[in-house]
Amino acid sequence: MPTVRNPAQMIHRLVWNFRHEHSAHWPTPSVKDALRFAYTEAGEMLDAQIRLNPTYKRNSFETPNPEKVLNELADVAIMLVTAVGQEYNVIAGVSAIDADLDVIARWVSKVWDTQSRPSGKDQWRSDACFLVNAISRYPDVNLIDRVQARLDRIKAKHVPAQDMIQDVGAEVALVG
Repeated sequence: MPTVRNPAQMIHRLVWNFRHEHSAHWPTPSVKDALRFAYTEAGEMLDAQIRLNPTYKRNSFETPNPEKVLNELADVAIMLVTAVGQEYNVIAGVSAIDADLDVIARWVSKVWDTQSRPSGKDQWRSDACFLVNAISRYPDVNLIDRVQARLDRIKAKHVPAQDMIQDVGAEVALVG
């Protein structure tokens, strides 16, 4: 098993292990749809940020919550590593940029746009992984832990209880 050297590699491994284990209950979208999901998650991230400004009144009763911004960042990362695919060798260097939410949203759009161009080849995959590493540097995100928490939430929401009991039995068998 290759050595994990950056957050994108670890998140890629977490997400694809999860997708493999729970494919019956959480199907993997196509590349195009995964990038669409990443794009919508980026929009939800910006919406959560805007809701923190008490000046604005929104047409919903959702309570502003700074944690929602961080959770949406994790969802963006999950969908980006889903889009790059299970077999992609995540070698993106660790990002040295401190990206704000606007930059992250623009980069998601850039990845989506580059993927749709014939000249984009695998550049978009490298850009997606670079972006996941940049997201990991966002203040207070603790991205690997947050992605794991989001995957745990998905499991609790979508995996039937009897399948979770089987999962625990398999884990005990592996440990014992």
